[in-house]
Amino acid sequence: MGDRTTCTIEIGVYLPAALLPRLIDLADQYALSLDWGGDALTADNIPGDASLDLYGEELNGGLVDDLEAFVLANRLYYRRTSGGCPGAFNPEVVVSHGNGVSHAFEADEDGRAVFAVETILAATSLTALQALA
Repeated sequence: MGDRTTCTIEIGVYLPAALLPRLIDLADQYALSLDWGGDALTADNIPGDASLDLYGEELNGGLVDDLEAFVLANRLYYRRTSGGCPGAFNPEVVVSHGNGVSHAFEADEDGRAVFAVETILAATSLTALQALA
């Protein structure tokens, strides 16, 4: 069964209508809702002018692999924050800027990205570092 934790996923504002049915299916597959313990995502309650924020509880590793693959393949912006499980895995933040590539970072318990010293030293500016996560 694996260790379970929560996750939140923010998907960028623009979502082509043709992708909506598959997105709803994937949200249902992971029992994601529009708020903690809230309503499931449907075509009738999807926000039209803001990012789509989905919340998941009791997810194996806090992961939603099929949903992330879908979002990456369709080059949508997203940010996933997953909780940790002591002794098994740390909290993490995964970000994609709509270019089909994701970047993963360890996170603190409040969902803020934690950068390795090497990443900080390699950054050309504070703005460049902020843009990563």
